[in-house]
Amino acid sequence: MCAAWERIEKAASATPEKAARFAVLRRFLPGSDSPPTCEAAAAEMGTSPDNARTLVSRLREEFRFALRQE
Repeated sequence: MCAAWERIEKAASATPEKAARFAVLRRFLPGSDSPPTCEAAAAEMGTSPDNARTLVSRLREEFRFALRQE
């Protein structure tokens, strides 16, 4: 699972904005402590709760893909 994490982190660190967003969203991936609510994550990222849910869903999809490739 380490290679999958590394792949996701590398993609997320492409820009400072993506890195900041990933710092919030990574808590929604397996192996993390209990995640915040989507509303709290949205507030941290300065976006809407619906957008936060979409971003979480996309990150989880990318993580699943990285795990399958591993």
